[in-house]
Amino acid sequence: MLKKCKTLFAALILISITLILSAGKSEAGAEKTLNRSGLLTAIQNNGYVKILVTLNVPGIDPLRRASAGVKVIRPGESPMGVPAEDLALSSQISTAANTVLSKLDAYSVGYNVTHTYSTLPLLAMSVDQASLIALEADTDVTRISEDKLVKPLLNNTVSIFGATAAWASGYTGEGWYVAIIDTGIRKTHAMFTGKNIVEACFANGQELSDTRGHCPNGFNEMIASGSAAHQPGSFSGYDHGTHVAGIAAGNSPYLKGVAKDSDIIAVQVFSRFSGGDCGGADYCVLAYDSDIIKGLEHVYSLRGTYSIAAVNMSLGGETFSDQATCDTAYSEYKLAVDNLRSAGIATVIAAGNDSACDAISAPACISSAVAVGAVTDSGAEADFTNWHPELMDLWAPGVDIFSSTGASDSSFASWSGTSMAAPHVTGTYALFKQDTPGITVDEVLEALSSTGDFVTTSEKDPICTGPMTEERVIQIGDAMGVAPAAVSIGESSGGGGGCFIATAAYGSYLAPEVNILKRFRDSYLMTNHAGRWFVNIYYKYSPPAAEYISRHDSLRLTARGLLTPVVYSIKYPYAPALALLLLLIAAYRKKVKRNAG
Repeated sequence: MLKKCKTLFAALILISITLILSAGKSEAGAEKTLNRSGLLTAIQNNGYVKILVTLNVPGIDPLRRASAGVKVIRPGESPMGVPAEDLALSSQISTAANTVLSKLDAYSVGYNVTHTYSTLPLLAMSVDQASLIALEADTDVTRISEDKLVKPLLNNTVSIFGATAAWASGYTGEGWYVAIIDTGIRKTHAMFTGKNIVEACFANGQELSDTRGHCPNGFNEMIASGSAAHQPGSFSGYDHGTHVAGIAAGNSPYLKGVAKDSDIIAVQVFSRFSGGDCGGADYCVLAYDSDIIKGLEHVYSLRGTYSIAAVNMSLGGETFSDQATCDTAYSEYKLAVDNLRSAGIATVIAAGNDSACDAISAPACISSAVAVGAVTDSGAEADFTNWHPELMDLWAPGVDIFSSTGASDSSFASWSGTSMAAPHVTGTYALFKQDTPGITVDEVLEALSSTGDFVTTSEKDPICTGPMTEERVIQIGDAMGVAPAAVSIGESSGGGGGCFIATAAYGSYLAPEVNILKRFRDSYLMTNHAGRWFVNIYYKYSPPAAEYISRHDSLRLTARGLLTPVVYSIKYPYAPALALLLLLIAAYRKKVKRNAG
């Protein structure tokens, strides 16, 4: 018994000395920890903090180069599964991760591993203070950063910006996939009928020390059918991914996205939150960096199984105005984006909605990402969009974009944000890939950057004013070198918002009368059950009628004559009542006159 006590006492002494030495060394290793004081404060308040750990993996550079050399398969090629190069890289990373974790186990400190990675030298963890100190002192760890939260970016485009011209030439995205890393998808929606939807979920959950998660299976990872189902409707932003996916690749009889025949890889990375994290809402969805990065790595792992054209991320956080600072602060993201770009897969990211004219949101600011700002249907800068002359790449439609929502299988709404602009570019990559399967990310970007119109920045800030930006609004038909197509009313989408008969009557989606009707639909009809029922019936039956009206001038004039009083009664809601009152007064005076005579 005495021998056992001596052994236990010696072990306790050894652990105490090790931790004391580690604490001393941590002063030398503290520089590897970003925002160390913030992490320690979080630990003091909560007991744990979520972090991302970058590992020192011996011999990783040649292994990463070999893995990145495996390009995405093309339609018609046999799936290769997980490349041997990825397996070799994964083995080396796993060895390094296990080495670090075994040291923590020896210290008997508190931690949970939330994600491991196979092609990125990272660990996602929840740690207490003793674990943080031990990791700082570990020479097999090169960097420690907070696992921060990211939000969805919310604040007649396919025809106006040239997708219909590409469709008319046979380029619809067929054979290619677009990956949507977002809040999940309502895959039974009419916009996704007939599409192959590949699903995954990575969602840690709000609880700092909980090893469970918010995927449909109750854990923080799920790769199976149904795994990308969005969170319950009571959580603000829950169906953001359904709207985004509809813009990029939706296809219904009466509304279509850019790459209307592409299939979808839906990766759900958002967890359920409540309270102060939601910024005023009672309940919301937010995503951890570690979940998003895991989603990026998952898409990369599928490049040997599916022909993936691009990844869309309509999400973001803090803003940056310097390229090097952004790349350093978001180096974990950059590793994943670099891998995808090397494989021929673009990562398209929304620039953010802070009205900044000298900064864009992370992770869009990463140098290897394709950053997209928002314009109106007419090509004017949206008042909410971020912009930076060096960090942003393209403009795309992002105001009043009509697409699918998660309320039902036939629900739609018009939303605005750079979240809506990014999927226009994501879908465009699929069109280019169908045309030229071996085209690179840079080559598509160059084609889009050398066509289309420049954008004049707004006067929301003195720094913003100037003649024109160097970035252009995407013009798909011009960039692909295809002739403009005659637009079929039934194949319109996006900013036009499905006002098919009004568009036929007034001749353009840009007509002010169409915009008035669209705003009435969104502000009144779509806010109640009866109105939504009417809109759904209208979308089901009006496209062929609108197509017929558009071909006959007499019918266009008749439709315009019938719609104009409706438009004016919406624009001037008191005018009909005033007209009726005047008629009643005139009738009354006439009656009085007759009686007096």
